[in-house]
Amino acid sequence: MTQDKLASMLGYSHKSSINKIEMGKADISATKLVELANALEVSPNEILRFDLGNSNSQLNSEPNDYIDAVAKIYGEDAVSLIKQYDSLNEIGKSKISEMMDDLMKIDKYIKKQGD
Repeated sequence: MTQDKLASMLGYSHKSSINKIEMGKADISATKLVELANALEVSPNEILRFDLGNSNSQLNSEPNDYIDAVAKIYGEDAVSLIKQYDSLNEIGKSKISEMMDDLMKIDKYIKKQGD
């Protein structure tokens, strides 16, 4: 997929936004991360390289590079959410996904570009 096509799919006006994200020169919001994952037909976890389905997950042990990166980019609340998600069974994880999909349909909960 070209940067132009991906930029268009994510609502960016120019492929330079995608390039900056790829190069680590720009951060991506959680909402855009989900959109990116959908566009690439992968899970957000695959993009972040988390293995949340692994019963030997490192999320509940000493902080690692992934957790540090999430904390730096999204804050400690995001780390807490990931740890809570990690403790859910597959039914609970599915329910969270459904709830997130529902929230994403309500404008007042969506972060606007530039926020």
